[in-house]
Amino acid sequence: MNENLVLFILGTTGVGKSKLAIELAKEFNGEIISSDSMQLYKGGDIVTNKVTKEEMNGIEHHMMSILETNTMDYNISNFTSTALPIINEIINKGKLPIIVGGTHYYTLSLIWNNSIISENEQPPINNSNNNNEKDDKEEKGDILNVEYSYEKLKELDPVMAEKLHRNDHRKIKRAIDICLNNGGLKNSDIIRSQNNRNLRFRSCLLWLECLDDNILLQRLNSRVDDMYSRGLMKEVFDLFQNHNINKESTEDFTKGISQAIGIKELYPCYESRNLSKKDQEKTESLGLEMVRVRTKRYAVNQVKWIKKLTQDQLLEIHRLDTTDLTKWNDIVLRKSIEIVKEYIDNPKEKTGYLDNSKKTVNPAQSLDNWKKHYCDKCQREINGDHQWNEHIKSKFHLKGGLSKKGEKKRKYQELLQQKSDNNNNIINEDDGEIEHVDKKLNLDSDNNNSSNS
Repeated sequence: MNENLVLFILGTTGVGKSKLAIELAKEFNGEIISSDSMQLYKGGDIVTNKVTKEEMNGIEHHMMSILETNTMDYNISNFTSTALPIINEIINKGKLPIIVGGTHYYTLSLIWNNSIISENEQPPINNSNNNNEKDDKEEKGDILNVEYSYEKLKELDPVMAEKLHRNDHRKIKRAIDICLNNGGLKNSDIIRSQNNRNLRFRSCLLWLECLDDNILLQRLNSRVDDMYSRGLMKEVFDLFQNHNINKESTEDFTKGISQAIGIKELYPCYESRNLSKKDQEKTESLGLEMVRVRTKRYAVNQVKWIKKLTQDQLLEIHRLDTTDLTKWNDIVLRKSIEIVKEYIDNPKEKTGYLDNSKKTVNPAQSLDNWKKHYCDKCQREINGDHQWNEHIKSKFHLKGGLSKKGEKKRKYQELLQQKSDNNNNIINEDDGEIEHVDKKLNLDSDNNNSSNS
């Protein structure tokens, strides 16, 4: 472990990570490195929520707007090999590197050594044909083809097939690509080859969290509204029109900047730009509602990841409550300064581990212990012990499994997998029911569908 200190600021979207990073950079003579995979791309400043020049307040920011907008093959290996030299350069200047961003596996690659891949991360693919021109259909493939089916993954890498949910098409495709492009080396083989991990640097991890879900939801919705008022629609339309960002070029919005929340959701708005004003307004309302829903889901997933990080990987993570922003200076900023000073003043005691002993993490351990469950009552495959424990306590399960609404949701989810461009409905995951956006907007579903056909 490198004895130099690196500060990591974690948290969901909407809790003030960038604000705190800039304030601490001012306090401790630091520079900021973004670990947000979507902010790497030029353009899309609103949809990827980049800090503005004014907000940077003179603090140097790295790993932002460095890739051409139409780049589709950037991966975690590229990120790590670029970011680590920048960290060392900042340290050599006598400054404090501050890592902030919400892309989990990018952050992990800077926290742990030998961590280019774990069971939840994306490894680099050693494909010698990356720079050659190929027919688009050959290069892209399709998750619905036999080559990218769940059954194909079971054949190539049964260990990863047991780990992944059969509906997680993106990770299934990635795992198959690894097998096909690395001389037969399996995704699970790469994970096992990493053995134990250690911290790359002496690390201080701050976790900003909003403890009131209703307040956080209000912030997330307000953020979407603010993005809209700043010109979100115009910016996204420009990406579609001038940078060849579309469903086909991005493999159904799974590559490059198209993965940013707001790109896929607003693509139907771009396609309906020549329809009547009324139809355009309907499509825009649906699109913005989908952005809000996905932003909420993303925040929930970020919290789950941070909790798993501290539970499984035995790191000391300092939790800071950002619920009441009127108390930011006392509850967040002042406490953060005190924590960082403690790390600076006590380098031997404050290493980043939960106690002062050296710990290692075996990324293959959870892979070996992973178990799938099937609920006969609900007719549902459950991925992993954590999700199983949550499922058996859920209202859905306790009420008797597949009610009419539950069956409706199941069929709807299948439809979404088959037709990813279906934007007429959204799923309310809290209730386990389908919430029809068209009803919320007082739209006639049949008429709306026919007008867009």
